[in-house]
Amino acid sequence: MRIIRRGTTNPGTLGGFFTFGGDEIFGISNNHVLANLGQCKMGDKICKSGSQIVVGSLQCWIEINSESTNYLDVALFKLAPDARPYWRRLLDDKTVPGEIRMAEEGERVYMVTNNGSTKQGIVSQLFIDKEYLVSFGDNEYAFTGLSEVTSLSASPFSEPGESGSLVFSRANNDVIGVLMGTNENNKARSYYVPFVHDNLGICAVYPSIEVWNPYKNFA
Repeated sequence: MRIIRRGTTNPGTLGGFFTFGGDEIFGISNNHVLANLGQCKMGDKICKSGSQIVVGSLQCWIEINSESTNYLDVALFKLAPDARPYWRRLLDDKTVPGEIRMAEEGERVYMVTNNGSTKQGIVSQLFIDKEYLVSFGDNEYAFTGLSEVTSLSASPFSEPGESGSLVFSRANNDVIGVLMGTNENNKARSYYVPFVHDNLGICAVYPSIEVWNPYKNFA
């Protein structure tokens, strides 16, 4: 589902559903989709793109700063009481994902598009240790520790509007990260924020990321 924060113009994608250290259910996407790079407040309405249907309210985001190095581009919103959480059908007819884990270099991965089709790729680089500059609005933001997926087809792995989609392991549907964007100089390559970081000290800075779990308790 494409989603947008009310009052903004650039939609992204609802990646999936997680618990966040308790029983409440949250949807996930990027900060630049849901939190407008910090130009937001808790409780802002999150809507289905192209409609006034409210699917939730903004609850948690990790700040992005144009004057320092960033690691994570993620935000969470609490589902509205009448919103029904469901995962878009995964490969092998699975209806819920596996666990959150670190990918392996060379591993085959995929994402599910908003129309239900899938795109497949291969993890070509893990935890890139150089800065990747991303333009959001009038500013550039430096990120490091991202991982790279190279498309296995002639088409790009991701397109505009798909930011916030989750990247899954092809082998067992485990969740390995949240899609951030495409390499503007090489459309075959896309970048995702890994949920499990290696040797970057991210868990010390953002300890709450350790309690994310995919929501699976469907009636």
